[in-house]
Amino acid sequence: MTIINDWLSDATLKDIAWGKSFERGLNYYKNNAVSDVVFSKGWAKGLVTGSNPYHVRLKLTSAIPEWQCNCPVGQQGDFCKHCIALGLYCLHQGEAGEETVSLDSVTKYVKSLSKTALEELVLKRSEEDPELRQILQAQAALNKQFNNPDDIKQMISKAFRISGFVDYYAMKRFNAKLQPVLNLLQIYAQQSAEQALPLVQYALTRALSVCERLDDSDGYFGSEIHQLSQLFFELCEKHQPKSFGTVYYKLRLLDHWRFLPLDDFISIADKKFVAQYTKLVEKEWDSVPVVKPGEAPGSRYGEHFIITHMAEELAKQRGDADALISIKARNLSDAYAYYEIAEALQQAGRDDEALGWAERGLAAYADEHNAVLIDFIVTAYHQQKRFQDAVDLLWRSFTKHPTMGDFRALKDSAKKAKCWPERYAEIKRLFLAELNKPDVGKAATTGYLQSIPKYSLRSYLEILLEEKDLDEAIALVDKKGCPYFFANTLAKACEPTHPQAAIRFYKHQVEEYVDRRNNNAYAQAANIVKTIGGIYKKIKQKNQFNDYLAELRVKHKPKRNFMRELEGV
Repeated sequence: MTIINDWLSDATLKDIAWGKSFERGLNYYKNNAVSDVVFSKGWAKGLVTGSNPYHVRLKLTSAIPEWQCNCPVGQQGDFCKHCIALGLYCLHQGEAGEETVSLDSVTKYVKSLSKTALEELVLKRSEEDPELRQILQAQAALNKQFNNPDDIKQMISKAFRISGFVDYYAMKRFNAKLQPVLNLLQIYAQQSAEQALPLVQYALTRALSVCERLDDSDGYFGSEIHQLSQLFFELCEKHQPKSFGTVYYKLRLLDHWRFLPLDDFISIADKKFVAQYTKLVEKEWDSVPVVKPGEAPGSRYGEHFIITHMAEELAKQRGDADALISIKARNLSDAYAYYEIAEALQQAGRDDEALGWAERGLAAYADEHNAVLIDFIVTAYHQQKRFQDAVDLLWRSFTKHPTMGDFRALKDSAKKAKCWPERYAEIKRLFLAELNKPDVGKAATTGYLQSIPKYSLRSYLEILLEEKDLDEAIALVDKKGCPYFFANTLAKACEPTHPQAAIRFYKHQVEEYVDRRNNNAYAQAANIVKTIGGIYKKIKQKNQFNDYLAELRVKHKPKRNFMRELEGV
């Protein structure tokens, strides 16, 4: 069946694709991820299976693109990779000789059935298919014209009922029985906002209550909660519930993922809502204990976390910096709390107070490495032209935690303080002293490539390469060996200016791969041999490369698969 219309083409699909959807959708199509395609009433409908199966619809008889997909991206209205895959299928299935399905024959057959036979067919299938059963139950509720909201509430209760934890593989069935109920609520809301509001509120409460008890790795359930929260917001905008502030407060206590932002609801509510909600938040907040530096936050950490966020949100909404800082200062159980206070003060234009809090946080947690506090303080020191103070702080941090991030920050500050050569010399002495310490209680490391080297060896080599100090790096490796995962980086760095050292390092890697004795390792070794050959060619030593190949063939002659790989070199 060839599909011809005004919009479906490769160029159009590329043009309307969201992000990198076209390339991913093309990959789905090529890998036969599109199945169960049917054409009915101008629509192409199909199943596209990636990490999960998704139902996709494309309108083929319209002048402009129309689509539907129940994946998280599709539900946001974007033309997703699943739509791309189905579109490519519709365009090219005739070229590939693939068979398509039309519902014409199915329609004729269904219409030929008697009412009794059709009823038996549907009822039997609904016993086996929970998704169909939920759809029929939702339709039954619709046919009652919503005369009994208790029936709908019971459906909501059953849809969200879970036992224990819903793992990744059980989520498909859970979502299948949930979607018809959500569709029903959408329709009900269109009919009567006032009657639908308590049911949507109940469904949202159930959804927020169970979200921590299921594996939503694909984000599908999160998308459903988002739909419910949007519907709740729209209904509240039309018809605010009684004790609106209390209703919202109870939902927010469950809203760990922040589907119901305060700013949105304040925009549609009156002052009574704000006063009611604020009173409830402040009453709960008063029960949160003060936590001093080093103390554990307590067993009610999860509850304290959400009520703290709610209190902070109110303070920010009022623009009350002092209240916000007072809230944050109630829990100083980790160094990051000091950073948040310093950041809030800085945003309020109180830079000196901000620096003071950051310095106190660093002192309170002196035994920890607090990168965010250090970065904050160093930035403040630079603004005040206190470059030497920044160098001293970073040096203390670097001697305890010699990371590349700290190294670069120290270098930047030391250059501003005009003392970088002296500091770099101190860094070298520091690492060499550490590397020359004997490994007490450990066997001496042998061999060039070390799978578990000293941390200081890897760190020092990274610094030497950063500073393009290759002579020092080569001498260090020849004496101390090289961390296994750093060998290729070192060899590549040496290629332009120290080709003989690069060749030597690559040769060590070849031997390491060959010693693994498997086909994948042999292939890797052969690729490195090709690299060695390229270096020999650049330095015009082709004969030496031929000699090296001959040595490999003699040394590893029994390894027939490796010999086969070398034939391509």
